Amino acid sequence: MINLEDFVSKIWGGILKISGNLVIDPMKFNAVFAYNNLDLTEFTKFLFEQNMIIPGRVSFNGRLYSKGESINELANNLDVEANYLASKIEINGIAIDDYIKTVLNPHYKFRASLKQDTYYAPYKGSTKFRSASGAAIIKDSLLHLKNNSFVTQFSTGALSAVLNIHNGDMKTISSILFLPLDKITYQEPIKLILHADNNFFNPRRWIDIEFLKQHLILLEKAKLEQQRSLNQNKRQHRH
Repeated sequence: MINLEDFVSKIWGGILKISGNLVIDPMKFNAVFAYNNLDLTEFTKFLFEQNMIIPGRVSFNGRLYSKGESINELANNLDVEANYLASKIEINGIAIDDYIKTVLNPHYKFRASLKQDTYYAPYKGSTKFRSASGAAIIKDSLLHLKNNSFVTQFSTGALSAVLNIHNGDMKTISSILFLPLDKITYQEPIKLILHADNNFFNPRRWIDIEFLKQHLILLEKAKLEQQRSLNQNKRQHRH
């Protein structure tokens, strides 16, 4: 048995610490680890093309386990359970906050523009995440994200995802909450449901806007009622 006592390495701008052991016959690997302040810019430069680079910092802590007949099998059979905390991440290709600003504009003509704006929002611009946290589990070559939460400038959200780390196939769902800016309707959070599937490198994304549409219809009715009331008061003052 080979013991790893407080193995420390600096990699991709972060500090990786591992403590555990490797049993040779049969081969088994078991360890706990902490990976602090990983630079996502350096990490994604290593993995992806230029347009896939993700700025930000993230820290992990958790455990590693694997067994196999060779080093290659150990790598392929690796199971990971970890918690993470990330900050100042920017994701290209989706504009959550820009979309929210657009639909909350008091002069927004949702009946004319909502369908088109909703279609393009998941494929353009970028979103800055102030923070994100949750649990990440890798088992049988599948990455599961559970109990994940995030905060952007205008929203909070929760995300669940499954990603095949070998071929990139994925399925995610995010519940995004934000507050209306108007003073006319009730001040309850509005919910968007963001879906993504297909493949990590060629994703298909779409937004379920049923709750948003309900809010915009209520707002439209409230504005019309407010205008009717103002017009009625003006007529009464004339008399």
